[in-house]
Formats: sequence, C-alpha cells, structure tokens
Amino acid sequence: MSQQIYAKIKEDSEWYEQKQDCIDAGMGWPFPVHIYPTGARGYRVEGGIGGCYRLLDLDLFIVENGKELQIS
Repeated sequence: MSQQIYAKIKEDSEWYEQKQDCIDAGMGWPFPVHIYPTGARGYRVEGGIGGCYRLLDLDLFIVENGKELQIS
C-alpha cells in the first residue's frame, strides 16, 4: 500500500518564505508532493507553490491518523 508523502520547506532553505504562500493557496502545511528519480543527479520533488524542490530543502512526512511522522 502506498502512502501520500508530504513536505515542509526547511527554515534554513532560501525557499522557506513560500510557507505562507502554500497555506494561502490551500495546499496545506505540510503540502503533498511526488518524488521522481532524475538519474545520476538524484531526485526531483514536485509539489507546493514553487512546483519543484531539491530534497535538501525539504523535510518529508507521512500523515497517519492525523499525526505527522517525519521520514527525512
């Protein structure tokens, strides 16, 4: 069974200012993301107001019974 993965932009990321934009746009906080392999360069994370993020800019979560469980 697959689970939806969610993300929060890390406070030390240059993109953290987008937090309120994600909330205001109804995407939520954390917001849902999808992760795609990009070959030798690693992974691309799509979602949120910015559309595409690097893994190093995000904390990843699953949500179970209304509780956030951080997975990265």
